[in-house]
Amino acid sequence: MRLSNLIRKDLIVKEVKAKSRDEIIKEVVEFLKKKDLIGNEKELIHKLIERENQATTAVADGIAIPHCKSKNLEEPIIAIAVSKEGVDFNSTNKKPTYVFFFLITPENQPTRHLQILALIAHLAKKGLSIAKRIIKARNEQEILEIIKEEEFTGSNGK
Repeated sequence: MRLSNLIRKDLIVKEVKAKSRDEIIKEVVEFLKKKDLIGNEKELIHKLIERENQATTAVADGIAIPHCKSKNLEEPIIAIAVSKEGVDFNSTNKKPTYVFFFLITPENQPTRHLQILALIAHLAKKGLSIAKRIIKARNEQEILEIIKEEEFTGSNGK
């Protein structure tokens, strides 16, 4: 299973307006609601914020993986959001977060949730090198191509 095969280009938000952790969560969930991919947006916002309150999902330099499970889904949703200015996402290194991989999976698919989370985490290990490339991308297709390239070659942004 490849992460790039699970990401839909139309679920990439090239530039978010949000300036805080909770704002970016709300903005992306509202984006998913407009795409008619989720049901109860308030419940999902609550779950994502609750998860962040337990421990930050800012896992690497410039990258966070906000995630939760929802009983109202049939298939996993992966949305990518980019903040060129960076958002304070309570990262352990106190630096801004620029790229957000949102993962929402059906509650009845815990194994799949962990598998996709592992794929994203593996990519996130590249930290700021991949975050910078994604920030500089001209469009959603280019972001997807960067992810495919990093996944396939394992390069570090060369």
